[in-house]
Amino acid sequence: MSKDRKRSMVWHFFHFTREKHFVRCKICKKEYKYFKNTTNLKCHLERLHPDSLLISPIKREESDEEFEIASTSNSQQSGKTAKAFKILATTTCTSTSTPIGIGQTTITPLKESINLKKMRLLGPSSSDNELPEFQIRDLNMALVKMVVSDYQPLRIVEDKGFQEFVKKLNPLYSMPTRKRLTTQLIPEYYQSEVEKLQQKLSPVEYVSVTTDLWISDTTNHYVTVSVHFLENSELRSNVLQTNEVRGNQNSSEIAEELQDIFNNWNINDKIVTVVSDNSENIKSSIIDYLQRDYIPCLAQALNVSVNEGLNQNGDLNLIIEKCRHIVEYFKQNDLAVETLMRIQLEMNTRQLNVKQDVGKSWNSTYTMLQRLLDIKPSIVAVMPSLTETPKMLTEEEWQTIEDCVSILKPFDLMMTVLSGEKYITLSSTIPLVRGLQFSAGKINCATKIGKSLKNDLLLMISNRLGRYEQDKVSAKATFLDPRYKKQAFGLQENANFAENWVLEELECIFDEDEISTPTPEANISQVESESENPAEDDMLWERNRIPAKNVDQIVFLNTNL
Repeated sequence: MSKDRKRSMVWHFFHFTREKHFVRCKICKKEYKYFKNTTNLKCHLERLHPDSLLISPIKREESDEEFEIASTSNSQQSGKTAKAFKILATTTCTSTSTPIGIGQTTITPLKESINLKKMRLLGPSSSDNELPEFQIRDLNMALVKMVVSDYQPLRIVEDKGFQEFVKKLNPLYSMPTRKRLTTQLIPEYYQSEVEKLQQKLSPVEYVSVTTDLWISDTTNHYVTVSVHFLENSELRSNVLQTNEVRGNQNSSEIAEELQDIFNNWNINDKIVTVVSDNSENIKSSIIDYLQRDYIPCLAQALNVSVNEGLNQNGDLNLIIEKCRHIVEYFKQNDLAVETLMRIQLEMNTRQLNVKQDVGKSWNSTYTMLQRLLDIKPSIVAVMPSLTETPKMLTEEEWQTIEDCVSILKPFDLMMTVLSGEKYITLSSTIPLVRGLQFSAGKINCATKIGKSLKNDLLLMISNRLGRYEQDKVSAKATFLDPRYKKQAFGLQENANFAENWVLEELECIFDEDEISTPTPEANISQVESESENPAEDDMLWERNRIPAKNVDQIVFLNTNL
């Protein structure tokens, strides 16, 4: 390395790549070819990183002398090396409680001092003990993103352990106070992200909205609105805003908060439809007060249907309760788990533990029962060798569990499809419901309890989910989807209604003279020609496997990062 290269300040910001003929900027990672001089490198810093060159000549001279320590060995430079050691020793003495002489200086404080020098060389600062402003901004932003994305409590900046950890990472960085984090940094970050999203939404002509009411741990009621739209043919979803609903949370108050959010984001004239759960208050606020097209959430209706079907079957609940006792026994007994793992190893089967269900979630109950069936041989083998075990399942109860799992499987699959965020599900609601009816209806149950559960769930599907064929928005979406058209409808009458609704909407958009539509007979024959040989088993399923102030700000930022 030449003397010019090692003494030039440019080399604090560049390093050689593996090719040795190219250098890379440490700040922006841009690469340049090296021509044995630093002119082009300095121009890069002056153009793109002017702050990095704003270093006083005194600091520059000191840093040059100190960085020469590791690279010089001749007698001419020994004086500078000694001078550098004196500077470092003096600096160390003034910053510690115990005086340290030149002879006592070790390599550790030398490294620390050089590291501090490197930090100061990265940019301008008003003092040797301060970071440059751009670094402080970057660190503050990283802190805000951590708090938001991980839902960290705002008091984390006051935690002693976290403060010591940050101080070890960068001794020159002072974290902002909780008050500044709450009143300045998070609001500023929130506002910048809001402006970015507003720019995205500005050219969008049509959006759909989902909304839901929820209660915080402090029993405050909130309404959150999310927006869904297409950007360059890709589906985008963002949380817009969370408002607190005060008072009695009736339909008029909910409608007022929703309208406020629509106005704030300038989407009032872009909304095609609003999706929410089947709560009467929010349903009335959307239909009666806001006069918007409303679609009940299919996933929520499905959850309610399955939970009711399971809860009203008392005999099945007794068996499920026995399963919970078995699972809890293994969860609380390490020796039982070790024995279970050993038995599975001896049986040459996959080592799996039990799974516990959660509250009133039927999905977790299904998962618990499925896992018990998967490890049934090892459970049956290990239980007699354990002590104080719960009552074991009979063979008939095992058969009931098998029937229950078979019935719930298509429901679980449908929930998985409906939970996707990267594809549109509205046009698939009608064929999914029909596929669910078909799949559940053809299951053969061997037990009385299984047959009863099957009939209850089929009745729930008919009563709660059958109405989607008659919903105007859902029907039009299904009819316009080239995968389904009229073939997806259970009743020909509903398919004809959907076709007429689409034609009526087209007539409202264009003049009659500009419309050129095929006859209904042509449409029907086209659909029939595309579906000449439908599969006998699970046809529709196979076709539908489609791959407070700070509260508002944190929810918005967390979900949109």
